[in-house]
Amino acid sequence: MAHHHFSITTGRHPKGRNYGDAFLRFNQGTTVQLSDQHAQEAEGPLSLANDDGLRPERTDYAVWPLAERLAILFGGSVSESTDQDRQTAAVLQPIFATAISDPTALTVLASLRQRDFRTAIVSNTPWGTPPRSWRAELACHKLLAAVDANVFCTDVGFRKPHSAPFELALSLLDVSAVDAVFVGDDPR
Repeated sequence: MAHHHFSITTGRHPKGRNYGDAFLRFNQGTTVQLSDQHAQEAEGPLSLANDDGLRPERTDYAVWPLAERLAILFGGSVSESTDQDRQTAAVLQPIFATAISDPTALTVLASLRQRDFRTAIVSNTPWGTPPRSWRAELACHKLLAAVDANVFCTDVGFRKPHSAPFELALSLLDVSAVDAVFVGDDPR
């Protein structure tokens, strides 16, 4: 089985095809450089941008896992967990590197807990990345221990606004929907 090794490159996505390297662009200003093997196989930058059909989310809100997207790019499947872990780390490293916690978040969550409110984080993950990495990132920011539950779209197979992530969070909190409040970061 082929192994896909990734390393993060700094700077912007290369404009030309004369670099001799294959790059995978995940968001503006962030590129992932593929191994020499894939640099030889690719004829230029590969992208998860909207124009290649790999970035748009499914209209039924079903999660499209990162491993499936990368299998399309590389014409195969990645089944070894070490390959999946490396790929996930390559995708998430630049995202996590820019993470900033709201300085009041832990105080607010502690205050809610002291008042016997149960709280949960319900979140979509970019490109169908698995929840394990996101939970580790929440733990780094001390947010994982500050809430009573956490649910990611990849836990239930559907992205918000589908009801599945919310239903699991309500179940984990043992709270009915009429007794719950959702606070989001998107006014839509």
